Amino acid sequence: ASLAHQKKGKKRHFLPFWYRYSIILARKTTITLDNQITVVTEETSSNNDNKLFKKIPSICKELNVECIGLPKLIELFNKEINVQIKNTSA
Repeated sequence: ASLAHQKKGKKRHFLPFWYRYSIILARKTTITLDNQITVVTEETSSNNDNKLFKKIPSICKELNVECIGLPKLIELFNKEINVQIKNTSA
């Protein structure tokens, strides 16, 4: 097997199915409905941490899928989100 083929196999192993599925679904839905679907992730596009694969924001950028972090999502929906923290250690 070629080195490129081996790297591709490692990427599949390390990039969980739901990450790939979420990005592919967002792209497909965006194209089908002509409506921008956004992927929300806790990953940032900076520094790949020596991973064998690209981070979610980088993959989304390559596929023209909008991607934002959780802080941005909270900022966008700030008036609509109500977070309550309850003490459950009683």
